[in-house]
Amino acid sequence: MFEDYKYTISDIAKMTKLTDRTIRNYLAKGNLKGMKMGGQWRFSKNDIYSLFNNDKFEDDMKHKTLQNIVDFFDSTDYEKNHNTACCIFSLLFKDVEQKKNLFAKLKEIKSKEEIKEKISFIDELNVKLVIIAKTETILEIASIIKEVQVWYLENILTNTTLSILGS
Repeated sequence: MFEDYKYTISDIAKMTKLTDRTIRNYLAKGNLKGMKMGGQWRFSKNDIYSLFNNDKFEDDMKHKTLQNIVDFFDSTDYEKNHNTACCIFSLLFKDVEQKKNLFAKLKEIKSKEEIKEKISFIDELNVKLVIIAKTETILEIASIIKEVQVWYLENILTNTTLSILGS
């Protein structure tokens, strides 16, 4: 049981790109549950999934995502026109092979189309991908993501939450 509590406040901050202080605030307000071990807070995957399904957390993440988009636009000189779109994909891969497969396909598209991208690796299998490209290219990428059967983080969390409640 104690081995399930392997994540720290810093780990959750890195996963979410929020500050340690923000994570501590969730803990203080009861939005995040955990276990204190050796004077340090530790969290299980279930604790983290519960936080991810919290309304306050979802609002904070929407704000953070919007800020990431603004920062990305500010850092690029990509020509803006009516045919350009920006899309954020929060992806959770089932294994490294699936991730390699998707990025190989994205590399093929990038060799043919002008794409501006920012990739944030939360951990080895959890990736946030921000893309600015032609609308058609964004739709092609979304189709490839579906084809490779990469789960959006929200779907994984919902499915996990349902299986926890059902057990």
